[in-house]
Amino acid sequence: MSIVNSGTKSVSSFLKDDRYYIPEYQRGYSWEENQLEDLWLVLMHLYEEESSSHFFGQVVIHNDEVTNKKYIIDGQQRISTAIIFLDSFRSAFNNYFENGKVDAKYEIEDITTIYIGRMSDKRFEPRLFLSDSDRIFFAEMIQKENQINIASASLSKLKKSELLIYKTSKYFEKKINEFLKQFPDIDTEYSELIKLLNIFLNDFIFMTIETKEINQAFIIFETLNARGKELAIADLLKNHVFRTAGKEIENAKLSWDKVIETLDGIDPTKFIRHYWNAQYRFIRERDLYMAIRRKINTPAKVASLMLDLVNLSELYASLFRPNQTTYFKDPYLQF
Repeated sequence: MSIVNSGTKSVSSFLKDDRYYIPEYQRGYSWEENQLEDLWLVLMHLYEEESSSHFFGQVVIHNDEVTNKKYIIDGQQRISTAIIFLDSFRSAFNNYFENGKVDAKYEIEDITTIYIGRMSDKRFEPRLFLSDSDRIFFAEMIQKENQINIASASLSKLKKSELLIYKTSKYFEKKINEFLKQFPDIDTEYSELIKLLNIFLNDFIFMTIETKEINQAFIIFETLNARGKELAIADLLKNHVFRTAGKEIENAKLSWDKVIETLDGIDPTKFIRHYWNAQYRFIRERDLYMAIRRKINTPAKVASLMLDLVNLSELYASLFRPNQTTYFKDPYLQF
């Protein structure tokens, strides 16, 4: 296995070591408040108990020698959240600076230059490049120092992933402000905010694995996540499809996105299992990934599978929600 680098890195060392890219086929930002709350509670525990460190999860990286870029195959949600959190720290320091309370320009400069990256009309040098679905909004909302302001009336126009980015930013800003209110004076607030920032940067630890082979990166991802929660089954299936699609990966991505859009919240794992059991012998959900991996092993088979899933997803969604369907032309078949 062509692993070129592995080990543990703090948030600080990971972000300042290189620039990272999210592959186009990865889903958009998806962390919600329960996951953000878990992160904050861990941070508060480290702050109050002065514990040594926290394992922040694994990151699998494909070091692509053709493009000379490092793609995050697993870990994009944690890395994206870390950038949003650091921007919230930057905003807190900026409030001190703009109000003339504390000269926090060095903290603002360090967060911008070392961890988030310089972003302006003339320079686009982020440490993290999201996929096209979120890249522009993430840059305007999080990475740039002069960020856009979003009116409440405009929130309904945001895509789900964009809205979650916005909510994550506001969640961390609120938590940091509440944290600072407990201290008696500005100087104490400022020093404790620096302490909190350093805990997040230095005591939240990633396990990193880097490989030059994209297939090996997917295999590592699958191995690390094969025993994960139910949602991970669909993610494993998606990654196998993309890995096997070869030069047709863009068509596979478009087809997968079309299926997810058509299902509109229906569990894709259940849909694919019902399709699979209609075609082949009956299998349990936990065996679905391995069955598809054994059977769908060429780009042509991937194309055939995705064509079936696209064509049948609308029918499946109609059967799943009979009161909402307009799929059947015969009115007697409508519920």
